[in-house]
Amino acid sequence: MKKVFIILLFQNFICSCEKDTSCMGHITDKNSNPLPNKNIYLTDSKRSGSKVSIVAVTDADGYYAFSTKTKKSHSYYVTFGTENYWYFTLPYGGAKRVDVVLPN
Repeated sequence: MKKVFIILLFQNFICSCEKDTSCMGHITDKNSNPLPNKNIYLTDSKRSGSKVSIVAVTDADGYYAFSTKTKKSHSYYVTFGTENYWYFTLPYGGAKRVDVVLPN
């Protein structure tokens, strides 16, 4: 009985380390025109040397949305358009809306 309790406690601890985190928004150019087919990248700062993942692509109207699992002890950076252009830190858990103006 003790072993089962310890296993369940450990499993619950592992599951509680990650949370669903979502982000959505609208990408436009400086003239407020929507920018379709722009990549949205996600980088985990704790995984040095890891490649950046594309988590979303804007639709025909420039809107994007994604959801991912995040860990409390990590920082996640979201970049738009190119891997090095405009970024913000994705919060642990919850949801965030970010509208972005990019050059063409």
